[in-house]
Amino acid sequence: MRHALTMALQGYEGALVVISHDRHLLRNTVDQFYLVADGQVQEFDGDLKDYQNWLKNFSRVEAIEVPKVEGIPIDKKVSRQQSADERKKLAPLTKKIKRLEAGLEKLQRQLKLVEAQLAETDIYNDDQKDQLKKSLSDQADIKRNIGTIEEDWLQCQDSLENI
Repeated sequence: MRHALTMALQGYEGALVVISHDRHLLRNTVDQFYLVADGQVQEFDGDLKDYQNWLKNFSRVEAIEVPKVEGIPIDKKVSRQQSADERKKLAPLTKKIKRLEAGLEKLQRQLKLVEAQLAETDIYNDDQKDQLKKSLSDQADIKRNIGTIEEDWLQCQDSLENI
């Protein structure tokens, strides 16, 4: 399959970006190499051997420049600590969002039940007027509560996004 892919790419007349770890494929199909490093893309002046040397030196420079504490690069340790601090800061808000979502689901189930009752034709008989009034009142209350919870949920989501 690798040979068939190599032949197909060699015969292709257009431009193509190939991303691969397969050195054989790259050696036989690629005319230009591009380097993606440090948040930039630039043309790489060299072949795979030159890239391998560049990679060794780049890794060595990174290892020298990043001080370590307890065997962990400080950047990673600081990053993990910052992530943990952010999670702690967000925890009350995410808890409230989950609580609101649970309440919303419960109200939506109740609304389905009330609306199922209102869909029954028997509830509109004269002897069921009290039940009809109660069901309509329950429906209005549930819808109002759903609206309130949705507004709270949206505010919490906005706050979460702004943090």
